[in-house]
Amino acid sequence: ECHERIRILSQEAAAQVKILGQGNDLVDRIKKDPYFKPVLSQLAKILDPSTFVGRAPSQ
Repeated sequence: ECHERIRILSQEAAAQVKILGQGNDLVDRIKKDPYFKPVLSQLAKILDPSTFVGRAPSQ
């Protein structure tokens, strides 16, 4: 169910970018969706790019 929610929100945000020429508001959409309320306090950490680079900075 989580994957499906993200997929739908992602498609909506992509349409906004591609069709309307506006900015990508996917993170804002996630923040506004009641489904993700239990993880809102962790969202910044979850989306932190440094958590995806592994040991690259130290190499």
